[in-house]
Amino acid sequence: MDNKFLNRVTELIRDKGVGKLISAELESHLLDKIDYYTEIGYSREEAVKKATEEMGDPDDTAVPLNSLHKRGIGKNIRSIITAVFAVLIALLSFNIIPIEHLFRYGDESYSIVHSVSVDFLSLFICAAYLLLLYKAYKHKNIVSAAFILMSLLVIAFAYFPNMNYPAFQFSLFQPLFYPAAMISMHGLSAFYNSIFGYGYIPDSDRLFYNCGAVVMYLILLTASVTLFIAILRQSKMKKVCRLWLPIKIAKPVLSLFILIDLLVLSLATVPALTSLDEKRDEMQTAKERAIQYVINADLSNGTEDFNNELLKDGYEYYFNEDNIWQSGQKTLHSGFNDSLIITAPFDEGKFAVCCLTDLDKNYVLTRGDYCLTEEERELVKTNMTLDEFMSLGLHKKAAMVEKSVYPDAYPGEKGQITIEFSFDLSGEGFNGYTYNFDYNSKDQKYYMTGSEKMLSDEEIQALYDEMMNQEINDEMLTDYN
Repeated sequence: MDNKFLNRVTELIRDKGVGKLISAELESHLLDKIDYYTEIGYSREEAVKKATEEMGDPDDTAVPLNSLHKRGIGKNIRSIITAVFAVLIALLSFNIIPIEHLFRYGDESYSIVHSVSVDFLSLFICAAYLLLLYKAYKHKNIVSAAFILMSLLVIAFAYFPNMNYPAFQFSLFQPLFYPAAMISMHGLSAFYNSIFGYGYIPDSDRLFYNCGAVVMYLILLTASVTLFIAILRQSKMKKVCRLWLPIKIAKPVLSLFILIDLLVLSLATVPALTSLDEKRDEMQTAKERAIQYVINADLSNGTEDFNNELLKDGYEYYFNEDNIWQSGQKTLHSGFNDSLIITAPFDEGKFAVCCLTDLDKNYVLTRGDYCLTEEERELVKTNMTLDEFMSLGLHKKAAMVEKSVYPDAYPGEKGQITIEFSFDLSGEGFNGYTYNFDYNSKDQKYYMTGSEKMLSDEEIQALYDEMMNQEINDEMLTDYN
């Protein structure tokens, strides 16, 4: 018999073999009611309608029947998948999986960056939540609903107790709003450019990401809370029709947003990735421009005048000025991915200008494009001039170029002006190598005065541990004496 009540109950019964028997029994009851109303004068159509209404809510009917025919954990695949997803979200929220900081677009203690891969990952997380919520709703799975609710509460718990991050951030959902914010505020070309590498997030944009992420989180949380309560109440044979409403609203709203977001991301990313060679050349030109800017920087008048010159040349502040490190950072406005120039005054009059040039390497360049090889290091000779070094073309691979001026360096000879080039080394993890050039006022040239291999994070940690152990041993020896 084709009946909406019977079809829905059969759909909700997890064990399909048992479902057929239950459906047959319910159909028998339904037919008896239809026959009764037909006999007392109702038309066939009216009798079917009235009998169906008397059978009650199919969702309320199916839950207790399901509880009588529970399946083993091995067959409850949806609950297992939801549990795994919840655990991954917990690991991500507490940065145990160390990529969580890439989701944060409002943390003043970190240089905020954007990457298109995180946009897609954030989109996947939201889509997975929506799919799991729908499955839990469709099959009235209380275990899955509980895991979804717990994982959402974990996200809030991960951020609220930690005062290092702004409240109401819920950063796992922030990148979802990056394409919409970038396109609406800065145009399609800005978003297109940001796909190729790191794009620094302006302070003015962060409120949009934070508010959008909170709204997304609250929609999912409301849907999951009502779903959990509804299934729990239904298992106790209580009416819960109104509690399904938040899920029914959330499903089309989130589905539409995710679909549009995926469409925008895909339409922008696919053509962008097909023009990597062209973009590589453009970004290399921007990198060399920034390097030359730092090398030729006139630092004689201090940071304020230099910053004003940067502003005239199109560089703008992009960071929260309450943060000491970020307050001097400037990046080219038009590209969102050009090399970064940092100005930083130090104690006793020291002043440095730093150019970070490797921001785009993970997305456009391969490791060989920016690492210094052993053969290239052999080309650099002690006491060679800066011009000779530049003629080798190795500066194009520099990860950082810094120009520093010490007290009294201008205009006399008491101080010192130094230019330092930092490189990554091929085949050695994240080890680095530096070349230092000091200014000779007599010849009015820069000469290489030294080179040094920088320590890796592991080597620095090993030295720190050794130093701490030595201090402990010295303290113990002092106490003993």
